[in-house]
Amino acid sequence: MWPFFKDHTIYGATLAICLPISLALLRQRGSPPLSKAILILLNVILVVGLVFSYTRAAWLSVVCAGIVGLIVHFKVNFKLLLGTTMAFGLLIYSQWDTIQLSLAKNKHEHTTDAFDEKIQSAANVTTDASNLERINRWDCAYQMFLKKPLVGFGPGTYAFEYAPFQDPENLTIISTNFGDMGNAHSEYLGALSETGIVGLVLFLSIVGSIFYCSIRLYNSTAKDKKDERLLIMGIIISLSSYFIHAFLNNYLDTDKAAVPIWAMCAMIVTMSLSSSNDQSIVKD
Repeated sequence: MWPFFKDHTIYGATLAICLPISLALLRQRGSPPLSKAILILLNVILVVGLVFSYTRAAWLSVVCAGIVGLIVHFKVNFKLLLGTTMAFGLLIYSQWDTIQLSLAKNKHEHTTDAFDEKIQSAANVTTDASNLERINRWDCAYQMFLKKPLVGFGPGTYAFEYAPFQDPENLTIISTNFGDMGNAHSEYLGALSETGIVGLVLFLSIVGSIFYCSIRLYNSTAKDKKDERLLIMGIIISLSSYFIHAFLNNYLDTDKAAVPIWAMCAMIVTMSLSSSNDQSIVKD
């Protein structure tokens, strides 16, 4: 990934962001043959790059984002989805102490580089050091939130403040006290620890608004405008891939992830305003 990315996880996340919208552009009609050829080559490069990025969170996010796209396309009941998600979250929260005790009893091993074993290790939260360290960072973020629940420790401070909050039983062979091995490993818990409940609510409001506007725009766009609907769906899936990935990593403080994410958000805002203006003209 050098010299453009500092590690493979940001590289994989960026590929996962770009792939859905690139596929959407490929499926649009009326493109010149040269543009089609370039897009085909670009998509092949993105797929191969994503596979060999060995980034488990990126692989998972693409699959889940594809499911989100299907849910939006087939208009699955939102209340049912929200209820299921909340129930799952409450279950994890209620069993957190049990999960930690189970993890503490297991030997810590670092993730393998073998492709098939890499896939299997994505669900290994008992011996895989990478997964265990992620849980360690999540627990630190939660403990930091309990210490300063309202406004947190301040934006960008997690790496410098989390070390004293590490439980010795959660430490792994890759744990560090120097803030040089990543951040909170969650966009949401990072916001919670650094900006408290206020910052998390504001961040979730932004994310919720983005998806509300994009899904509403997709549903309100006429079905005969297939190219426009493809583009909107590509953006929805691309944004979903990141904000699902954001449960496991946080990269919005890096330009490689922030630029495409906020650029696609700007595209949704622009298309929404354009659609509103067109509807006003029709009514007039």
